[in-house]
Amino acid sequence: MTAPSLAGRVVVVTGASRGIGRATAAAFAERGANVVMLARREERQREEARAIGENAVAIPADVTDPASVGALFAEVDARFGRVDVLVNNAGLARVRRLDECDEDLVNLQVGTNFLGPIWCTRAAIPLLKKAGGGDVLNVTSESMLDPYPLLSLYASSKAGLATFSEAMNRELRPDDIRVSLLVVGRTDTEFGIDWTDEDAARGYAVWEEQGFLKSGWGETKMAAADVAETIVFAVTRPRNQVLDVFRVRTRD
Repeated sequence: MTAPSLAGRVVVVTGASRGIGRATAAAFAERGANVVMLARREERQREEARAIGENAVAIPADVTDPASVGALFAEVDARFGRVDVLVNNAGLARVRRLDECDEDLVNLQVGTNFLGPIWCTRAAIPLLKKAGGGDVLNVTSESMLDPYPLLSLYASSKAGLATFSEAMNRELRPDDIRVSLLVVGRTDTEFGIDWTDEDAARGYAVWEEQGFLKSGWGETKMAAADVAETIVFAVTRPRNQVLDVFRVRTRD
């Protein structure tokens, strides 16, 4: 099948400095789209944009901060005057019991995983309308279906995207803005790279004891590029179709 051309389209990807976000930015750029890569790690973000090529531009922003998000989309408007696709991919987790999380740690996780997509979608709607319609795709995790202990805030905040996506799909339909929820299984990314060795060891000990680490867990993972192709597929469906909720995972 010939890959669809997306020349002239404007795509915003959050969490774009690594993993699924970076692969998604590359997949859209390869098809000719103008890709805005959003992440907090400014130096790495710019390095990845340069590696992808002239169709990618890095604009640092903090999705937990509505003012930062507003400034980002104002810059997108000034540069491109429209948005055709928003991919809300940014996410992070910390290995903690809830009663061990201070306010900052709660706000970081919920702000990144749940409020971030809300702020970005709110800011993108006027630019999606300028384009005559488009797509918002929210990336969530299988952890919302089987929450791990010590990752309760991650799973809960990612689960909130399910209701948010359904509500937005109904709310934005008159503007021809489709909203999809992608539930992603185990993928070869840098998820957990920010964990300390002690946190990782503690988490894996608990998950193994409680039966969460099944045989082959960690060995069968999807490539981030394959997940990115799924995202491109979803937003290039005919306008009379919507993949409102779909799941991609390994065949164990």
